[in-house]
Amino acid sequence: MILDHVDAHQMAGMSHPIFVIGRSPYGSWVVREAGGLVGATFANRSEAIRFARLGRGWRPGGILLASYVGAPGGHG
Repeated sequence: MILDHVDAHQMAGMSHPIFVIGRSPYGSWVVREAGGLVGATFANRSEAIRFARLGRGWRPGGILLASYVGAPGGHG
């Protein structure tokens, strides 16, 4: 299950990592853990989603799709 909207109260109640997936300005797909501990860049969306699901231990939810997440490493 991929969530397209989660409010702050829902995020605070989740015990497993929350991942945000979106495009960088360079066209790659960027995955970031909401706490900033994990991040990765992928050539395609399906591999980015797979990485986030694996990071959550294949538990449902907790993956947010964004239209833009900035450049890898938090720049941009």
